[in-house]
Amino acid sequence: MIDQKIYNDIIEEVKNINGSLIDLGMHSKAISDYLQDAKISSWFHIAWSIKDIDYDGINYDASFYYCRPSYEYESAKQDLFKSLVSEITFFTYLYSGLESYITSLKLKNCPIRKGKINAATYFIKSKLDKQFFSFEYGRLINLVKTAYCYSTGSELQKDTLHDCIDRNGLGLYILYKVRNDIMHGDFFFPEPLDYDLNRLPLQPVLINICSRLILMTMQMLIYAAEDVNSKDCKSFASSTFFSTLVGKKYYCAEDCNKGECEADCIFISCNKAAFLKQIHFKNADYNAIQLDLDL
Repeated sequence: MIDQKIYNDIIEEVKNINGSLIDLGMHSKAISDYLQDAKISSWFHIAWSIKDIDYDGINYDASFYYCRPSYEYESAKQDLFKSLVSEITFFTYLYSGLESYITSLKLKNCPIRKGKINAATYFIKSKLDKQFFSFEYGRLINLVKTAYCYSTGSELQKDTLHDCIDRNGLGLYILYKVRNDIMHGDFFFPEPLDYDLNRLPLQPVLINICSRLILMTMQMLIYAAEDVNSKDCKSFASSTFFSTLVGKKYYCAEDCNKGECEADCIFISCNKAAFLKQIHFKNADYNAIQLDLDL
């Protein structure tokens, strides 16, 4: 029997990490705003636009009200599955956007392993330093592995680091595994808490973390693919992502110097590198000067 304390500890750890990160919908909007290709950005736009999923697991179940234990079980299962369906829906649109972007890059295969995902992890390994993200990324990776283990009763493959992948690409490798579990019918659907003595209903948490890893992987891929030192930054500096955060418009410093920005605007330096490394944080520093983002 698995101790419920483990479940509570994992939920608490997720809350602690998310406390320093922007909302997933806002994170998705940031990626959507940044991308110029509507074919790709639309996947992320749809994802952050979803507000609710209408799930009714008892619609055709006449036995739902037969007895109190049955009612309590089905009610708990209804809430759990609604949460899971919502997370899978959001995840699916994000993952489609991720693969669409990878396809657009037309990457060369990894020398020792073929396939789109191996090509993407190899691209990340070749272009980025090993400490691209802060330790939040590593914490999320560990949480995914833990949630997968306790919710399915099996472990994610341990031997994941090879010539095509380093630690920056672990998130993408895990995403590919979880996506395949869902799309190929291997995903394990949970029982409500206390109804399965050998597993914990952590699947909604697992998929939620994977959605975050998709967006952080997009940051890495965009960073690796673009000239982050270029001064062509107006497209993201004036993005509605910033105005949504604080209700004001953002502009590049040079645009403000040319008199092209409004009097009450807040401007940021043209620093794509800082933007792509930090958009997931609530208090990102896009200037190397801390901005007070009133969230």
